[in-house]
Amino acid sequence: MGLKGKKLPMPTREKLCELYLIANKTPFEIGQNFKVSANTVRRWLKQYDVAVKRPYTSYVKANLSSIECAYLAGYLDGDGSINIGVGKNKRSKRGLNPHYEVSFVSKDEDIIRTLKKVVGGNIASFIYHDSREQKECYKLAFCNQASALALLEQIEPFLILKKQQAKLMIMFLRERLKARRLKGNYAPISEFCWKIVYEIRRLNS
Repeated sequence: MGLKGKKLPMPTREKLCELYLIANKTPFEIGQNFKVSANTVRRWLKQYDVAVKRPYTSYVKANLSSIECAYLAGYLDGDGSINIGVGKNKRSKRGLNPHYEVSFVSKDEDIIRTLKKVVGGNIASFIYHDSREQKECYKLAFCNQASALALLEQIEPFLILKKQQAKLMIMFLRERLKARRLKGNYAPISEFCWKIVYEIRRLNS
């Protein structure tokens, strides 16, 4: 790394947590302070049983125009979903795990591909069953927490029918990202988040 000077002693757990979790410095930046490599800092974190943070990158286009936000909000109000499902998970204290969904749906694949060019997201096809027939539909989904949050934060002011769900989902995603930054991918679901889960499900019922 080209670091010069004598290595400093390994910091205490409290000092390392202060730099890594509170000051939000990267292993590289901490390593520069102590004249060691980023890998050495990661080894210290592992030794102190501090969860190493993973980068949370948004793949949603930043700074959407007001026209784009208004259009996406209208589409989400009419043919979209802001919902949280609940599945089984042995790792969870309750034996359950919430699965969020922010998506746009259409029978026209071209519309979904156009939306993807505007905002990002992942396209998936599925079969919609109604009482009369089965239809192939397409969905533009946002499965990455940072991406879903970036999208909702931009279009929430323009939503009407799903505004409450959007506000709750924003709180949920912010809380989960904060918890995962501090405690890793398997950070427990807080009671605050569970209340949001059941309130969103109630609003959508």
